[in-house]
This record gives sequence, structure tokens and C-alpha cells, in this order.
Amino acid sequence: MMTEEEIIAVIDRTISSEFEIPEKDMTAQAHLFEDLGLDSLDIVDLVVVLEQAFKFKIREEQSIRSIRTLGDIYRFVICKKDEIFHKQQTPSIEIKGISNKPIQALTE
Repeated sequence: MMTEEEIIAVIDRTISSEFEIPEKDMTAQAHLFEDLGLDSLDIVDLVVVLEQAFKFKIREEQSIRSIRTLGDIYRFVICKKDEIFHKQQTPSIEIKGISNKPIQALTE
């Protein structure tokens, strides 16, 4: 699993490269629109770029609507990666001895 610092570095490199923003401007406090100069069309591209970089879907997430700063993106991606990691670590439980037959078939 990637560390938080690695995730932040990937986000910074990806956004900097895609939108030609100097890496020195990539701070957690940087507002996407006012400080980094992105517009609503850029945000669509940003979602696609982040999905490709981290291999998970973002579009369905309601929480992306509250993202305003680069720090918000950091937190969102870190939480999403953590959520995916924990889902992958949860063992599936198989119950042995339970019939797949309908209940009435068991009472006959």
C-alpha cells in the first residue's frame, strides 16, 4: 500500500504535469479554482487523470462535490485508497454445512 506521502507526490506530479502548474504551487491550501487556475472543464479532466493514476472510480462519489483545495483531494484519495485496501484485506467467510436448497425442500 502506498504511504500518504507517496499518494500526495503522485497527485502533485499528475496535476502539475496535466495542467502545467509549477510544483511549487502544489500546496494543501491551494484552492483549485482561485490559486491553481482550474475551471469546471479542468475538473472533469482532473477526475479522469486521478482515476487513471490510482485505478479506482471517482465519478460516483458524492464527497467529490465538497472538494475545493488540493488538501481536499489529498484527503479524498488517501481515504479512498485506505477503504479499498481494507476491503481487500477482509476475508470472505464461507459457512460449511449450509444447504443451498430452498427451506421447504429441507422440511420434506
